[in-house]
Amino acid sequence: CVGILITVLDITGNGNPSIGDLTMQFLAAGDLRNDPAQSAATTAGSPAVQGDWGITIPRILSLQAVSSGSGDDVGFSDGDTIFITFSEDTNRAQITTSTFPASVVDKLLFFDQDLGANYQGSWLDDKTLSITSVDATGSSPPEIDLLT
Repeated sequence: CVGILITVLDITGNGNPSIGDLTMQFLAAGDLRNDPAQSAATTAGSPAVQGDWGITIPRILSLQAVSSGSGDDVGFSDGDTIFITFSEDTNRAQITTSTFPASVVDKLLFFDQDLGANYQGSWLDDKTLSITSVDATGSSPPEIDLLT
């Protein structure tokens, strides 16, 4: 096989290139020619990349606490929400309802601090899950920078 191998060393700050969308084109300034060099420098483009990047597993990018803003509480209380953002699209754990009870949340996630007597989950999109307190009675309460 004759070709060029490109190894990506750091993807920080870049989006994921999409299979079927990513293309490349040689620059004339790169002076890539046939061997022995009889042609002009190529500026040929490629077809879209095919294949796969391997199997990836979603990981949590952020866990964000947001107060209900009712102004009558300090700390974790009814209506407060925890937003979980994943590294990539998920299958939403095959949950098809718009809002689901604590019993379903508890089958999906383990929290190392008690979220209270009742809470519910909701997928906002394929990457974002929200957990909202319905009844914070008995919560630890979850502490910023300590809940995992």
